[in-house]
Amino acid sequence: MSENVTIAGGGLAGLTLGIGLRRQGVPVTVWETGCYPRHRVCGEFISGSGQKSLARLGLLDGLQTERACSAKRVAFFAGAKLVVGHVLPEAALCISRFELDQWLARQFQQLGGELRQGARWRGEFGEGIVRANGRRAEPVTDGWRLFA
Repeated sequence: MSENVTIAGGGLAGLTLGIGLRRQGVPVTVWETGCYPRHRVCGEFISGSGQKSLARLGLLDGLQTERACSAKRVAFFAGAKLVVGHVLPEAALCISRFELDQWLARQFQQLGGELRQGARWRGEFGEGIVRANGRRAEPVTDGWRLFA
């Protein structure tokens, strides 16, 4: 069995990484400052390539049976006026972040992952620690470093 991995951030990146590692038998702890379920503004549209990533993790079939729906067209409006409409090359999967984050957290835990909700990772970042907290640019010596 591999060494423990700690993931700071339980959003889409942190939870899917945790699920992938757990499927490989790696012990994982995900630290998430918030608690599930929670509302998020973004991420309610999973494209065809995003669905392929979920399929590789063995998650797509289960997610499709949850509260997700399929979208085959997109439209952009300015007020009541249609600006552009388009048929998607592949159907997208639509699900609220409220549902998606909670569902991914449950999958992670069912695979034996340790989820620490309502707790911020306060340790150092180094080997075996993954920063998946969606932070913006942070100052470092001689410049800036982006974390996302």
